[in-house]
Amino acid sequence: PGVTFSPASFPVNLQPGERLVTTVIPTWDDGYDGHIKARFDLGNGTTLRGQVYARAPRGILKNAFFQEAEKFSSQQGGAVQIRDDKPGTSGKSISHWDPVGHTLSWEINVPKAGKYHFFARYCNTNGAKRRIIINDQDLGEWAFAATGGYGGSPLDWDHFSPVRNGRKMVFELKAGTQRVVMENTDGIGNNLDYIAFKPVE
Repeated sequence: PGVTFSPASFPVNLQPGERLVTTVIPTWDDGYDGHIKARFDLGNGTTLRGQVYARAPRGILKNAFFQEAEKFSSQQGGAVQIRDDKPGTSGKSISHWDPVGHTLSWEINVPKAGKYHFFARYCNTNGAKRRIIINDQDLGEWAFAATGGYGGSPLDWDHFSPVRNGRKMVFELKAGTQRVVMENTDGIGNNLDYIAFKPVE
């Protein structure tokens, strides 16, 4: 489910000892995580089957208002590194957001008033915690679940969005500049690609 292939099937005509390499391009839902199965019908009533594990990166948000992580307006308690060597990012990213109390601030322009969800595209190895403040509203401390790495692969990146009572939090925003502050509360690194507000659909 959620995957199509081009081509989905093709003929194979090989002599003993020969081999065929064919590119099959998958189209899959963002963040697909599962198995791809292949069936080989030999034409004499014999069928061979195989499968391989596959995982698709979680892509960049669409229809949202962004601020790149490296374009923070201020930081206190540490110094992040701006990286251009992490594949799968929307631009650059930040790393070395490691000390307890290391605080970063961003400003995001939202041109239209309305209801929005907040997102942060991040990656880390074993999980991390951050205090989040949006427009002076202190949301408290939040867990950023482990993604498997610090951005060495596009597969490491995922999106965080604060959830309460089983639902993403909704923020009523006025048009104009929104201020987001995030503070390291556990002394564990948490690389960041961007933060964003996405209209509630």
